[in-house]
Amino acid sequence: MTAPAPETRASSQPASSTSAQEERLPEAASLLLDVIRFTLAVLVVVGHASMPWFSTGWPPLLGWADVAVPGFFVLSGFMIRYVTEDRERDPRRYFISRASRMYSVLLPALLLTLVCRSYISWRNPVYATVLWRAQSLPALGANLVAHLLFFTQFWGHAVLVSPNLPLWSLGYEVPYYVLFGLFALCRGPWRWIAAALYVAALGPQVLFLAPLWWSGCWLYNLWQWSRQSRARSAMTAALALVCSLALLLPLAHPALWTRLALLPNPLTALGQPHGRATMLAYSSGLVSWMLMLLGLCLSDRIRLSKRAPWARPVRRIAEGTFTLYLFHYPLLCLVPPTLGHVLRSGWSTTLLVLSIVALCVALSQPIDALKNRMRRSLTARFA
Repeated sequence: MTAPAPETRASSQPASSTSAQEERLPEAASLLLDVIRFTLAVLVVVGHASMPWFSTGWPPLLGWADVAVPGFFVLSGFMIRYVTEDRERDPRRYFISRASRMYSVLLPALLLTLVCRSYISWRNPVYATVLWRAQSLPALGANLVAHLLFFTQFWGHAVLVSPNLPLWSLGYEVPYYVLFGLFALCRGPWRWIAAALYVAALGPQVLFLAPLWWSGCWLYNLWQWSRQSRARSAMTAALALVCSLALLLPLAHPALWTRLALLPNPLTALGQPHGRATMLAYSSGLVSWMLMLLGLCLSDRIRLSKRAPWARPVRRIAEGTFTLYLFHYPLLCLVPPTLGHVLRSGWSTTLLVLSIVALCVALSQPIDALKNRMRRSLTARFA
C-alpha cells in the first residue's frame, strides 16, 4: 500500500462506542475487507515474484501488482473514514494511531532492506547492480531520511532505498493521511495554511492520485447510505454489479490495460513526470471500487458471529498484510544470490511465495506488539 489498510477492529473503548462501530462495520463486512486486503497483498507478491531477476518459472505477472496497489488506495481511504467517524475524531489520537501504524512496520522494513542490501553486495556484487544503481553513503542516508519523513515522491522525484520497491506507495498514502487529518479533523484557519504549504511541497504528482484515495471515503459514505433500507441496498448492489461487469468485460483483454497506461496524463501537460501516477491507476482503482461496493452490499445479507471458528484464522492471516507488503521484495532479492541463479520452475517459485507469505504472517504478531508499544508511548507523550 498504500500501503495496506489500517486496523479494522476497535481497541479498548467505551461499550456504546464499540457497539456503534460494530453497527457501522458488521462482522461479515469486516471479514470481507480482511480477505480483500490480504488478497491484494498476495497479488503484489505474485507479480513481483514473476519478475525475471527472481524467477523464470512463471509467466510475467507484474501487471497483477500494478492493478492491486490502486485497490489498496481505495481500501485505505475507506478505513480511514471508518475509524475517524467515532474512534479517532480527536486529531492527536488520529495522528498518533497513524504514526504508530506506519513506523512499526516501516522501521523493521528499512532495517531488513539494509541487511539484505549488505548481504547481496557481499554475496554477488554483479547481481546488486541489477537491483540498484551505485550510490554513495550520503545519498543512501538522504534516501533513508526521505522515507522516514514519507517525502519520497515530491515534484516528480522517486526516492527509493533499494532493494524494496513497494516503499514507493508510502510516499503517496501517508501524505493523504496527513491531508485528511488536517481537513477533516483539525480546526482553525492554521490548518489551511499548513495544508497549502504541505501541498506546495508535495507537488502535483502526489496530488494527482489523491482523488483515488479519497474515493474510498466516498465509498464508505455511499455504503452507509445504502444500508439505511433494503431497497437502497438492493439498488446499490444492482448498480455496482452492472458497472463491474461493464468494466471487467472489456478490461479482460490484456492489451487494453497497456492502452490505459498510455492515456494522456494531465501531469504531462504541466511538464511533470508522472511516475506511477497514471490513468491506469484510476482505471484499476475504479474496478476495485465497484467490486468493493458490490461485496459490501452483499455482505449486509449475511449475519456472522465473531465467535465463528473460521473467523479468527482469517483475521490472524489478514493481520500480516502490511508486513507482507513491505517485507516481501527484499526477501525475494535474497534468493538468487544465495542459490547462485534465479528460480527456474513454477513449483519452486510457488513454494518461495508461500514461504514468504507464511513468514510475514508470523512476523506480524511481534510487529503488532511494537505498534501497540509505540502508540502507548506517543499517547503518554503527546495526548
